[in-house]
Amino acid sequence: MALCRFSRALSSLPDRALRQFAPAAPRRSFPKTRHGVTWDDPYHWLRNSEDPAVIAYLQAENQHAQSTMAGTRELQRQIRQEMASRMEKELASPPERWGDWYYFVHIPQGKEFPIYSRRRACQGGRLKAFFTSFFDKNSEVMIDINELAAEHGHAQLGVFKLSRDHKLLAYTIDLGGNEIFTLFIKDLETDSLLLEHKTDGVVSVEWSDTGDYLYYTCSDAAHRPHRVLLRNLRSKDDDIAIYHDDNPKNFVDVTRTKNWQYVLINVNSKTSSEVIAFHKCVARASTGQVFLVDPKTSATTLRKVADRVDGIQYFVEHHEEHLYILTNFLGDKKLASLGNNYRLVRCKTDSLTSKAWEEVVPVDSENWIEDMDIFAKHLILYRRQNGLPIVHVFNLDVSICLKTPRTVNLPSGITVLTPGANCDFNSSTLRLSISSLVMPEATYDVDLTTGEVTLLQQVKIVGVDTGSYCMKHLAATSHDGVRVPLTIVYSNKFERKGENSALVTGYGAYGELLDMSFSSDRLSLLDRGWVLAFAHVRGSGTLGKAWHSEGKLLKKENSFKDFIACIRYLVENQYASRNKIAAFGESAGGLLVGAAVNLQPDLFRAIILKVPFLDILNTMLDSSLSLTEHEYDEWGDPSSDKAAFDCIRNYSPYDNIKPGVRYPAMLVTSSFLDTRVGYWESAKWIAALRHSCQAECLVFKTNMSGGHFGDGGRYSHLKETAYGFAFLIKNLEAI
Repeated sequence: MALCRFSRALSSLPDRALRQFAPAAPRRSFPKTRHGVTWDDPYHWLRNSEDPAVIAYLQAENQHAQSTMAGTRELQRQIRQEMASRMEKELASPPERWGDWYYFVHIPQGKEFPIYSRRRACQGGRLKAFFTSFFDKNSEVMIDINELAAEHGHAQLGVFKLSRDHKLLAYTIDLGGNEIFTLFIKDLETDSLLLEHKTDGVVSVEWSDTGDYLYYTCSDAAHRPHRVLLRNLRSKDDDIAIYHDDNPKNFVDVTRTKNWQYVLINVNSKTSSEVIAFHKCVARASTGQVFLVDPKTSATTLRKVADRVDGIQYFVEHHEEHLYILTNFLGDKKLASLGNNYRLVRCKTDSLTSKAWEEVVPVDSENWIEDMDIFAKHLILYRRQNGLPIVHVFNLDVSICLKTPRTVNLPSGITVLTPGANCDFNSSTLRLSISSLVMPEATYDVDLTTGEVTLLQQVKIVGVDTGSYCMKHLAATSHDGVRVPLTIVYSNKFERKGENSALVTGYGAYGELLDMSFSSDRLSLLDRGWVLAFAHVRGSGTLGKAWHSEGKLLKKENSFKDFIACIRYLVENQYASRNKIAAFGESAGGLLVGAAVNLQPDLFRAIILKVPFLDILNTMLDSSLSLTEHEYDEWGDPSSDKAAFDCIRNYSPYDNIKPGVRYPAMLVTSSFLDTRVGYWESAKWIAALRHSCQAECLVFKTNMSGGHFGDGGRYSHLKETAYGFAFLIKNLEAI
């Protein structure tokens, strides 16, 4: 009761007075030394998740956040109502055919999570019948995530794998929010779980072609998938360990080729790959090498697709007597650099050495290859041109010279293209979805034989004319003269007078692309006159692998300067007011924004950091953490490399806070169970800011039961989004 009265009293205080009541984490000296450099980390103690003082501090910050944002409750409610009013009452994906079944995903009215269902294919394959009655008594529910979430408090689907005969389903579920997934196998004919096969800590799963065996990967104590095991579902014998990898930089994954001819073990670091193929048979391992056991001859044959070479990556599919390989390896005289985009090669399955590779589609810097898919008669290349997606279809009935692809005729201006499941190898139809910042998601079927494109469904935004918004592709000039792509979206009512608020989003790591799909939630800012900007800084994959390489390791500073250049462009060209700049960064994007704020804190009025990577120096020095060694290829190894240490130390947000300087208002969120970015990174950042700096408003919230990706429900995310938007409006505009 006393705490409630104290909270009500705080909620009535102005922001300046609230700052006086902000939690102050104690400073406890914790000296560190590396490469002859000694420094103190006074908030190291916040890493101890079992320390009652840590829990008390996080709870105090949550209480302070509630008090600070109390004055925005009505605005939050209004924004939630706006967002909810634009949503369709129920959602369903267009059913996708695989064999004798149609598979689809359905979110009923009032439900948070999807239901995965199927039904027998209609006579004649009539797809349109589903659009009026996609869910009825003839449909079979395979997994209802709502039921699992209600029972366990949290449920996130991991993998979803059907046996070749469609009788068994293997899937993994995270039931605790900590990204530790449990394997379940369901008999779809009897609608029952085979509970004897329940297994914790499973990451990836694949069926043998007969459905008698299941390949799966499991994780070590650092959550790194490192072993492949084989389970005989018709035997009670122990699972057979068929492969393991002790290199902490590598993640092991098990997949299969689309035609069910090979099971593939993919061993990937951030910069190199190794693929091992199993041809329809049980495999065994000895001294770290993988051999095949031919069921007819019992002979053993090593089936490694290619030797691992640092900097070389490759990904494999199979068609008839060939393996098709995406790789950045250009030949013995041109060893791949990390800046090389992919080319497509192929080789006979009985001749796997790279010297036997035949080039099918060469490297093209203008239309670089992003991914591939393969069917019985067609090969698909997903490519990017000037950062925007295109799809090329090749006819596999012709010779190896596949230089005349057909480009799929899709609407112009798309920024996001997402392939469907496309599980049926023998199909002549390609399923894909497209979207942009101003176009809601539309799902199409592409006839691979004729090239005909059929619109199946477009998401409806209730009460909204999406033609009322405009998207532009611009470019800002960075510190070294490089042109940095910048995409903006705004309402047609926007007037370019340099008076508008702007929210700038960036990520800039791992070669990943910014999410520029349509989001009806953003309309609540656009309709209030905001400009939303997406900065495609170096370190991302917007312009190919070279663009990524120019923003990683010792060149990471380019990312931060690119981000600042994009903001300056908006101001100088009167898209935004100099005094109304906000920024958003999530995970590694939080590192980008945090470092940019340290470089120029007066450029920003407010920032939102979601599960941000802010304590990169201490994290990359701690090899006991789950991703540290795996990510040396992205950030560098500061433990053994003095140059990497100096570089990271010079930009690490937590280590470069400017004492006495006024920082922008900040909303920082973390998740207590996050295994990717520890909650303590946000906690240490906020504690250091409160101690060293002036700030208009510091709000720090920790989800005490969530992981890196939050709760993820259809409606629950509205609360978080409205909270963030209200924070921005509170700090950039008068309420």
